[in-house]
Amino acid sequence: SNQHHTMFRALAESYKAFPIGASVAMDQWFSAVMEASKQIFIIGWKVSLPVFVATFVIEIVVGYVTRIQPQINTMVVTAPLKLLVGIVILGASLSFMPRVIGPVMETMVLRR
Repeated sequence: SNQHHTMFRALAESYKAFPIGASVAMDQWFSAVMEASKQIFIIGWKVSLPVFVATFVIEIVVGYVTRIQPQINTMVVTAPLKLLVGIVILGASLSFMPRVIGPVMETMVLRR
């Protein structure tokens, strides 16, 4: 996916935008920092949303099972189940990360 090339280009562009030793006005970088913060938050949600939804569905199912069969100790069953499903979902969704992060890196960092 060559994301390391994008990171190196972004690093080089940052030196062009903010040269070493030069003073930077507040209005020059504040909007860029705010935009980057917004994009980082959006990327975080895109990465964590599949795991969040999967664990939420597990909680709902375990709640129904607990209502049907109250003798089952759900704390012992739920923790390893959520951990296993979370790791599997995160691993499965990692193949989609370059498609999610790539365009954002191109527009946010490189400003093309």
